Amino acid sequence: MASQYDSIKTAEELLKEVAAHGLSTKPEDICRAQDIFGRSEVKELIRLANDNGRLNGFDGEPDPRGTYSSGRVGLSKYFYQVAFKIWSWEDATRFYNQHSNFPVIDALEENKMLHQQVKELNGELKRAKDDRDVEHRRCREAVDAEQAAQKKIGHLEAEVHDRDMTIMELKAKLYDLMMKEGK
Repeated sequence: MASQYDSIKTAEELLKEVAAHGLSTKPEDICRAQDIFGRSEVKELIRLANDNGRLNGFDGEPDPRGTYSSGRVGLSKYFYQVAFKIWSWEDATRFYNQHSNFPVIDALEENKMLHQQVKELNGELKRAKDDRDVEHRRCREAVDAEQAAQKKIGHLEAEVHDRDMTIMELKAKLYDLMMKEGK
């Protein structure tokens, strides 16, 4: 059996045919519509899904978020009419959420941006921790060096004290000897 869509080659042509005459629900026409969509590039399908007849500026390119009407009816409503007929509900809804549901797309983009910021902040935090660890090691080495110096000072003071005591003992013996000889 031949489909009424056999002469159609692109998804855009199919959508214009559906806009003009409605979507045929005959099995052979649905299969041909599936074939046309299946052979189309994803970028082309996304462009058609978001074609709402709006422009970005008076002479701008078609823009689903555009503020100016182009004076023509967009193809997005026909795209989703066909998509929900030829694809499973889950696939058509997923396509809508990923490519045409702008609040979801904005949230996903914001989520991606926030993940990038978190990644950058984690990198800064790691660098700050590394710097802190280096500073901590430096401080610890300085404290250890100071403690070693204090310990050495303590040993030297004890040694000086021992020598002073030895000198005092020797002075006392000298004094004793001088006193014995002076008698």
